[in-house]
Amino acid sequence: MVCPALLFRLGHVSLCGHFLLLIALGQSARLLTTASPTAWRNWIPPFCLLAAAVLAHPYLFVYAAAVLAAPVVQAVLHRAPRPWVAIAGFLAAAVAPVGMFRLLSGSFGGSGGSYGFYSMNLLSPFWPQLSGLFGADLPVIDATGGQYEGFNYLGAGALLLVLAAACAVARSGRLAWRPWLGLILVLGGLTAHAITQRVFAGHVELLYLGWRPWNLVFGVVQSSGRAFWIVGYAIVLGSLAILARHMSSARFGQAWLAIVLAAAVALQLIDTTPLRHAALAGADRQSPTETMPEGATLLTTLPACLRAGPAQSLADVLHLAAVRRGMRLTVFRLARDPPAAECARLLADGLDLPLRSGEVRVFLDLPAGSLFRQAALGPDATCRSADSVITCAGGLSLPPGPRAPPGADLPTVSAPTLDISGLALDRLLSFGWAHDRDGLAWSDGSWATLLFRVAPQIAGAEVTVDLQLYALAPKPDAVRQAIIHIADSAPVAVALSDQRATRVTLRVRFADIADSVVRIALNIPNPSDPAGRGLAAPTRQTGVVLRSMDLRVVGP
Repeated sequence: MVCPALLFRLGHVSLCGHFLLLIALGQSARLLTTASPTAWRNWIPPFCLLAAAVLAHPYLFVYAAAVLAAPVVQAVLHRAPRPWVAIAGFLAAAVAPVGMFRLLSGSFGGSGGSYGFYSMNLLSPFWPQLSGLFGADLPVIDATGGQYEGFNYLGAGALLLVLAAACAVARSGRLAWRPWLGLILVLGGLTAHAITQRVFAGHVELLYLGWRPWNLVFGVVQSSGRAFWIVGYAIVLGSLAILARHMSSARFGQAWLAIVLAAAVALQLIDTTPLRHAALAGADRQSPTETMPEGATLLTTLPACLRAGPAQSLADVLHLAAVRRGMRLTVFRLARDPPAAECARLLADGLDLPLRSGEVRVFLDLPAGSLFRQAALGPDATCRSADSVITCAGGLSLPPGPRAPPGADLPTVSAPTLDISGLALDRLLSFGWAHDRDGLAWSDGSWATLLFRVAPQIAGAEVTVDLQLYALAPKPDAVRQAIIHIADSAPVAVALSDQRATRVTLRVRFADIADSVVRIALNIPNPSDPAGRGLAAPTRQTGVVLRSMDLRVVGP
């Protein structure tokens, strides 16, 4: 764990298979030296490698395939006999995994129009960043806002090896580069792809070749800065090979080689210390639920979409502990966050819905305005609090600890109750609402929920809920679409006229009133910014304003 690029990438699990890149380099070197690329059987190992790489991540496949093309380039340049066998062997080894990827994924992907944004800075391999030797607070060189994808600092130890190899070559005056010409050309091409058509040295733009045709050709591999990963490994391995060749033949060469290697390893370990600590942050942290309660079978951590930080590190620790115990996970960390609307839905469900059998629900870093109420989690919920982390379980014995503040109880509504508005309405609002100075409730984001109990005398009845909603559509005189969910009933789609009050009637079945609790969730796709319509509002993303609610009994 001394490669800075790999340590920086540990959050993206499927891209951590750098061993595939190293194997690709080894197989390419074998085909360039001891195994002929014009023999069909020698392309079987590359095919197996590329098949595994395309299943791990398409980027790893692309870079592995690129270096495996080096023997083909070499065979053509040196006019080897039967070069068509090398070309056909490579195509067979590369095209079959591509077909497998297309079959399994259903897509080849597409260009997002951002080629040149997620690029590598010219200084990235050599300029210290997040360095244990030169400063852990040194930022990643990023001139575009996306060049963190091109973080390729080699590290002080690797740079020492490169410098020592350069000195050895300069002293001897010879370098056997011709047998490696194909690989050198391929690595140069990968470096150019990593830098892209927008060339930056630090924050100085040295060259810009425009958007076309580069994005049309290379746009499908948008995070182009990653292409230097395999180049960095080749530079370090090539430096080691040069040192081994030149020093082993010199007097006291092996002793000097050992000294250089020892110094390089020590420098690399020290220099990557901040990256290692950041990547493994929280691994030794004692979590409030490190000992899961007996009988726990499911873990939920909220919010589901967290950025890097202490809360995300703790979530990772909890997920690992749960998986080791054979528990299932409701949410887990992915390379990319889901859409904001899905993140909001998961948090709203976690705050409003009762705990499932065997579930442990952990609230790590709730956003401002989120309303935690233990009563919403079910009658047998038990909650503990430690270091601002709330852990709840239903029907399970949590480890000893201080009880979490339970929050407000759920309000009770009898029927009929007409024109619930103003302050009386506020107590029914649960997730995703913001109040203006007049006391009106504006939906804040893509999800907003109402949560309340029904009085015991109507707990066995069916009721109707009338919501008076004032809608804000994306454009004037357009229609605001909303989807309303009530328990397990089929979602109700409603169309609301722009800047008009609409009365929406919902029938709540007896089966939807579990433990006398009614939950109404409004899904409002693509909320609008009221400021763009000249409206003063307490939120920048809204869809409806809730004016009032009526509740009526319609059946026993």
